[in-house]
Amino acid sequence: MDASTSSTSTHANLSVETVEVWSVAQVKDFLNSKKDEFSLNDNEITGFEENGINGRAFLRYTEEKLLADNLRRGPASNIADFVAQLNNQSKFYHKIVYRFYASRVIQQASFKAVVFVVFIACFYDFPVFYIIT
Repeated sequence: MDASTSSTSTHANLSVETVEVWSVAQVKDFLNSKKDEFSLNDNEITGFEENGINGRAFLRYTEEKLLADNLRRGPASNIADFVAQLNNQSKFYHKIVYRFYASRVIQQASFKAVVFVVFIACFYDFPVFYIIT
């Protein structure tokens, strides 16, 4: 599946897991498909390719990093917002999944299970009282 197929038609369905396995060419295709939305020009898109930005690197971008890579402020802000939103959606999804799993474990509680849930909660920085309620 290429980036134009997986990204332009399913922008709302993009996930961190999908984007992080993109090749440099797929990132470039995605940026070309969002050229107007992100206010990008051809030179800026080519810069991503020249810098070897694949999906994993793309997901680590912040506005500061984009500005350091000589993107104009508008596109840098637009892309940084998009990346942050995508990363936050993934974190929210994982919180829901782990909360559901934790509540199921606690309902069938054994001491080891509760210790495991507390460990997961600490690892993902969840308040333990939030999981138990």
